[in-house]
Amino acid sequence: MRTLGLFEILLIAFVVLLLFGGPLIPRLAASLGRRVRTTADQARWVYESMAGSEEDEMEAEARVGRQLAQAFREQMPPDPDPEAGHRVARLGRRLAETETARQRAFSFEVVGGAAANAYALPGGHVFITRRLLDLCEGDDEVAFVLAHEMGHVLCRHFVAKYTLEMALQHLRAGQLIGQLLGKGYSREQEHEADRAGVALAQEAGFGSGGAPRFFRKLAALSREHSFLAEYLSTHPAPAERMAALRQG
Repeated sequence: MRTLGLFEILLIAFVVLLLFGGPLIPRLAASLGRRVRTTADQARWVYESMAGSEEDEMEAEARVGRQLAQAFREQMPPDPDPEAGHRVARLGRRLAETETARQRAFSFEVVGGAAANAYALPGGHVFITRRLLDLCEGDDEVAFVLAHEMGHVLCRHFVAKYTLEMALQHLRAGQLIGQLLGKGYSREQEHEADRAGVALAQEAGFGSGGAPRFFRKLAALSREHSFLAEYLSTHPAPAERMAALRQG
């Protein structure tokens, strides 16, 4: 019996899809279109970061950021408590209105999830989980956490991270968000974000004690609470971060 060739197999699959999968075709086409657009935007952003003007780079980054933020919200829905959202938005607005941060359009949201963590996406989208928000006792601590994430954006850590990953492998839509949240930054980048966060919080008028209190709390809880495992696995040890800040 003759073996079917690849073209014949594809033709049969196409006919079966037409006969039985008609309703799926528009959704498949739309999904494919989104993935192509996302991948193209990511590639354009990397190109603009190396060869384009600062304005072109920020515009390309904003496009990628909007796509990633939407994907993030689908994975981690917003926290339903409006007071938590208002508090984070208010504190974030103070940070975003500083001279240092005014060049970008930051946004701040509280999301659910079992882990205590915070995330920054390209384009200035900052997310903090309700678990981490509740762990912070005062506004100074919350401000530092938000400012640290803003520091990753302001220090352009995304560009270096994505450029390296692009050079190592072809990024496909749907993978980038997982890579972003699943891999930590380098220790040097985390320390740089800490320094930028402390400076930004002080520029916005918050007290200087937010970072030390937050680090001491992490050190005291790290061995007792599994919900901190994700955060601690992608950041240097709290004692190391405190020491790095003291050294400047």
